Amino acid sequence: MMSLTTLVWDNPILVKFVRSRLRRQQVIPLLTVVLLIAGALTWGSYSAVRQGGDANLVFVWLVILQGVLLLVIGAGQVATAIAQARETGMLDFHRLSPQSPAALVVGFALGAPIREYLAYILTIPFFILIGYLCEVPFLALALLVVGFVVLAAFNYLLAMTVSLSVPANSLRSAGALLGLVLILVNILWALPPVTFFTALPLFFTQVGRVVDVEMTYTFFGMPMSGFLISLLHQAPLIVFLWFAALRKMRHERLPGLSRPMLLSLFVFVGLVSIGDVVATDAVESGFSGLGTEGLALSLLMQQFFLALFLVLSVTPNAGQFLHGVRYYRKLGIWPVPQRSDRAGNLGVVLVVSLLLFVIGCGAAYASGISDDSLPLAWLAAGVSATAVLTIGLGAQAFYLRFRKNGVTYFTLFVFLAWIMPLIIGLLGYSTTGLGFWALVMCFSPLAGIFIPITGTGYEHGHVSGIFSLGVSFTLALILLGMYVRAARSTIARAIAAEEEQRPAPITPPTPAAV
Repeated sequence: MMSLTTLVWDNPILVKFVRSRLRRQQVIPLLTVVLLIAGALTWGSYSAVRQGGDANLVFVWLVILQGVLLLVIGAGQVATAIAQARETGMLDFHRLSPQSPAALVVGFALGAPIREYLAYILTIPFFILIGYLCEVPFLALALLVVGFVVLAAFNYLLAMTVSLSVPANSLRSAGALLGLVLILVNILWALPPVTFFTALPLFFTQVGRVVDVEMTYTFFGMPMSGFLISLLHQAPLIVFLWFAALRKMRHERLPGLSRPMLLSLFVFVGLVSIGDVVATDAVESGFSGLGTEGLALSLLMQQFFLALFLVLSVTPNAGQFLHGVRYYRKLGIWPVPQRSDRAGNLGVVLVVSLLLFVIGCGAAYASGISDDSLPLAWLAAGVSATAVLTIGLGAQAFYLRFRKNGVTYFTLFVFLAWIMPLIIGLLGYSTTGLGFWALVMCFSPLAGIFIPITGTGYEHGHVSGIFSLGVSFTLALILLGMYVRAARSTIARAIAAEEEQRPAPITPPTPAAV
């Protein structure tokens, strides 16, 4: 195991960023601007208190400035640094160097935002002074600083993993994908567990009195401060992202997480989602007016899309599948173990679908949904599980069957099976009402999840959910057959290629007859 000295002080990546990003002509203008803004805010707060007012709004603006510097701009610098290293080929050079993947991760995480670190540190004295003027306890200020540092580690590792996972055109792709993630987080900030990956719970519980908004949170019914509940959500995710970044630094084609870690991550997110909403006052308020049905639907859709993302992230293409077959045949291990990154995704798809059904049922019960709507929520959880089966098996079957064109044909299949029924059903509904067109929409599992929970009437939602479940299950069986046939064909080709490359046995010449 590498020492701290080797990881930090003797890290050439970190040294390179320190020399390039802390040049005098670049760092002095930034620090001057930050110093002037923080000084102006401090003077404004002092003047407001001296005249008998309060400096609460000034304190909020300073915290926003700190968040932009440390969390937003810093994460963007990490993503940009990784993207540029990939485009120029320097990242491949670093992989071939004696540096460990851990040294590379630490070097980029500490070095790329080094200028933002200094700017944030410069604001801390002003932060303490304005907090004192606003009569914020020093412990609350300290916890807010520690929470910002933890959230920064989460954002930086997330940005690094995203930048290492996008296709070769990484500079544009990484920025676009990271921007999409930030947009989704901003849209879903009030929903559990998304809200606990932002600074809002930490701010509202530590210094909420400043803005007259004090919120309390519970986890499985136990009251917790915003600092503790944010740490409970972010710290395990930091560990998962750390290992994902290590694997991507080790080899670009490796999935971010191994399959056992992927299942552990899915179970963790499911448990914290249930714990966030069970027996809480926030459920009664409906999380920004969602209501219990809306909250149950939100939790199920979050788990559903997370399951889809995780399953697709570990689905090998035809080349990777073929490489796994050849590798394990040489080792004398057959069939390929399901825990391997090069194995087909059948095992992980089945396990994730089962976990999604269990977590979806538990989340619906924990959200406080009514007894009449609870069976419909469980039915929607079944639809989501079979939809994950359909997508997972379909992706693997198309990748193996069509090889280079697999992604194109799979995307077309998803559009025809999931998007077109929604479009046709909505067009029919806009002209003649719901009725028959609800069943048309339920050819898509998206409607099959949505309508049973939020549909008008128990019987209508029941019929729509059962219909969507049957369609998704039938598609899953068809795609399972395609997957098995394509996998057998790929394995047969691999064995035939091995037989052709194997040298023919040399037979000794027969002695000439005397």
